[in-house]
Amino acid sequence: MTPDKPRDFVYEMNGDVPDTFQGMDLPFYGGQIERTSETSMTVSYGRGETTMEQLKENWPDALAAAGWTEEERGESGNGDMDMTYALPDGRRALVSVITYAPGVWHVYIGLSGGAAP
Repeated sequence: MTPDKPRDFVYEMNGDVPDTFQGMDLPFYGGQIERTSETSMTVSYGRGETTMEQLKENWPDALAAAGWTEEERGESGNGDMDMTYALPDGRRALVSVITYAPGVWHVYIGLSGGAAP
């Protein structure tokens, strides 16, 4: 399943992609960046941009292609998904795909530890 927007397309109305993530090949697919800190951000999606199923399929596939190693995955009863990753530079990441409201989904990405980008 491929979302309507190109993989690298992002709306940046609520803040630029943090510098930490600038060199990473992340699959934004038309999401809107909400900068949380220099090492974390939320990408928000609404109806018409993608679906929860697409996010849960395409984000893990894209992160694996970028060299991120999935270490653990869990899914809640409502379909939200949390994944932990090891990055090639030694950092770790938490990636969560969650339902924020009906028809609105968030992908949260937070990095910790390891080398600086």
